[in-house]
Amino acid sequence: MLVTDGELPAELLAPLYARAGVHRWMEDERVRLRADSGLVMLHTADAGRYTLRLPRPARVVDALGGEELGAGPEVAVDLQGPDTRLLTVTEPAHPEG
Repeated sequence: MLVTDGELPAELLAPLYARAGVHRWMEDERVRLRADSGLVMLHTADAGRYTLRLPRPARVVDALGGEELGAGPEVAVDLQGPDTRLLTVTEPAHPEG
């Protein structure tokens, strides 16, 4: 598929992503997301609790405030509207023993 002008709507891209096996960090279209292996940036105009789906179980921490938001393959993130959050994603802590 070749697109030369503008952006494709999410409802057109979602089935293509699924068919191609692309990992989707978040499916809620109200949130803009940028991610790499260690950082995630979320932005939304709409307040709410959103589910961040990680490509593997990990620990998610607010990069600016240090608050741990959770660990696992999915982490709930509360966003105030409008809001932008920068999160760090690291390997989950392993119990010593």
